[in-house]
Amino acid sequence: MWVFDGEEWTNEGGSTETAQPVAAIRAPRREEMYPALQIMEIVPTPRRPDPVFPVPVPSVRKPR
Repeated sequence: MWVFDGEEWTNEGGSTETAQPVAAIRAPRREEMYPALQIMEIVPTPRRPDPVFPVPVPSVRKPR
């Protein structure tokens, strides 16, 4: 219930108010402590076809 004392309004909590219970702070459960698992699918990459012509290899000379 709101009461005015001449300077300010105050809430004195009359009989019409319903007191709301304070939420109890609980410790997290064991399964809440671990991160969520992620399932990853490994998809093979398609191979490129071999080139029709061989790739030129630079000639390497052996030092004398």
